[in-house]
Amino acid sequence: MKVRLVRPLVAEIAQLDVTATEFDLDFQEPRRGARRERAPIHVPAQVEVATHERLLPSPSGNLPDSRLVLVMDCDDLARLGLIEPGSNQVALRVGDRLVRLLSGAGAVIEVFPYPPGVFITELRPTAGLDRDRNLLLAYCHDREQGLSRGV
Repeated sequence: MKVRLVRPLVAEIAQLDVTATEFDLDFQEPRRGARRERAPIHVPAQVEVATHERLLPSPSGNLPDSRLVLVMDCDDLARLGLIEPGSNQVALRVGDRLVRLLSGAGAVIEVFPYPPGVFITELRPTAGLDRDRNLLLAYCHDREQGLSRGV
């Protein structure tokens, strides 16, 4: 039995174009202003609300914790051509940028301005009830993470 998304939103994601982006050789990350992205894609996703709405205290007031988790169905990713059939690799990568969240009808819910941007910092596949890969968790954060060039 596969787990399904409940009332998914649409995540607009701009994938990092690693072949067109100029990388800093010392830090293995895109040079400032040299980031190149492919055309944004629309992926059905559920947003983990508990992590998105949490505030952290700081000496100068509340500090928003801008981490959020997108839960994506692997069947949706395969249907969109984001999972390679032969290798079963997901086309989303660490460093891809979350542009905005849309409702199922296409209305804008939230826009993440760039810079500073919100970036995928970790991708974690999870199994459903039948132990088959079913969901992909994309952990997003407001700071771009350094990348290895081969990603």
